Amino acid sequence: MVGRSAGASWPRRLALALVGAAALGVASFAYLGSLARAADPVFVIEHTVEIDAPPDRVWRVLTDLEAYPDWNPYVVGISGGQALGDTLTLTIVQRNWDGPLTLFPVLSRREAPRTWGWHGSVGVPGLHETEHYFVLEPLSGGRTRLVQREEFRGWLPGWMDSEEHRAPTREAFQAMDLALAARVEAASGSRRL
Repeated sequence: MVGRSAGASWPRRLALALVGAAALGVASFAYLGSLARAADPVFVIEHTVEIDAPPDRVWRVLTDLEAYPDWNPYVVGISGGQALGDTLTLTIVQRNWDGPLTLFPVLSRREAPRTWGWHGSVGVPGLHETEHYFVLEPLSGGRTRLVQREEFRGWLPGWMDSEEHRAPTREAFQAMDLALAARVEAASGSRRL
């Protein structure tokens, strides 16, 4: 009798264990999703540069994806559609990586000539979410203030809590912004000081 009742409870214990594991998985997935939807990012990296050209000229260079390999030291390759919701193929490099990283973000912002950017995620929703975008602000004298900003959300960015981890990305933004400014200004006959 003892053997029979113990044997009969084995499938029940297995079923309970599987239900418990599934519930834990669902709860974890829900928690990660809530991190991705959080109003406030875990952290933000931003760089600003002023360009001696009007926003429409900056916009033309910024959204000319085929030309990125010619001038961009950070985003060395980018392709894809230009409509909201289109998937981009984006190849980026940073000094602290062994090689290029290819990502597949979705174009999430496009309002010519004011803002352009994409939403990226790595793995399951909530693990690592980013909103990377550019804002072009008109200035007096036909100049433009370009703001490049990336908002990090999710569980993984919480581990990048030191300036040591963020500095290479900040440097890459600066290099890209300065290269963009130089290309726009060269095309418009201006000269960066």
